[in-house]
Amino acid sequence: MTGIVRIDDDVIDTDYFIRTLKLGGQFEGLVERMVRDRLTVRAAKKSGMTLAPENIQERADQFRRIQGLHRAADMNRYLDALGISPDEFEDFVTDGLYHENMMAQVCSDAAVEQYFRLNSPKFDAVEISHIVLDAEGKAKEMMAALEEDPDSFAEMVSEYSVGAARENGGAIGKVLRGALGADLEACVFSAAPGDLLGPFPSGDRFPIRDLRGECPASGHIGRGDRAPSAPLAARGMAGGARTGAHHRSLSPALTGAAMRRGDAARRQPRTWTLQRSNGNQAQHSSPASRSCPCSRRTN
Repeated sequence: MTGIVRIDDDVIDTDYFIRTLKLGGQFEGLVERMVRDRLTVRAAKKSGMTLAPENIQERADQFRRIQGLHRAADMNRYLDALGISPDEFEDFVTDGLYHENMMAQVCSDAAVEQYFRLNSPKFDAVEISHIVLDAEGKAKEMMAALEEDPDSFAEMVSEYSVGAARENGGAIGKVLRGALGADLEACVFSAAPGDLLGPFPSGDRFPIRDLRGECPASGHIGRGDRAPSAPLAARGMAGGARTGAHHRSLSPALTGAAMRRGDAARRQPRTWTLQRSNGNQAQHSSPASRSCPCSRRTN
């Protein structure tokens, strides 16, 4: 086990830290963000993007100034305290620049506009309301009742639904492609406004969905679509880097072992930083040189 924080005699180690992230629902989100960032960096390198040594040095100097590290010796002590080697710090700086430059290139207005034109179906949306019942028999009875009187949907939601949206007539709002499971999405996006969909078993709940309207993406990106389009454009552009790239979460024990091996290497005395104490700049080595049948119409 590798200790992270000590509180009196209580040590928070890597196993406890990772376990807490997992149980708190934060682990997968952090891993996903790291994977996205790594794919962006890989795409930048694969595209042939280069970084000027002076830009790397300026970014490293900027980091030092922000941290109040005005001398090379201060920087060395700072890295030693964190258990980070100068090479790992250089990787952090260069990867940050690759990521920043790739995002600026991919997420320009022109790039986002082009991505939207080529992938506009991804931005199709539907307006959905639902009523949630706590038994399959009740859901089937409700389905039959709504087929007889579709205009009573909001009233039925208010009286019978056990879902959180009962106060506003069951309205879920606009749902984009990709927000639903594959089977449910296929059913919803192949239905027409006014169709009743379901019931869909979900644990001990049985939602019935009412398709209120369709919001197809236009041929030109709107102001409200630009924000979700930018990260999608980045992921699309980084798609080439995904080829052959697979990731999985390491077990806490394995993660801890890897960190211990890294710690052993980091504890070796180091005096190198990106700005040497004699004022000379360190040379940057390029990374390449390192080694739905369920719908029923109600109107």
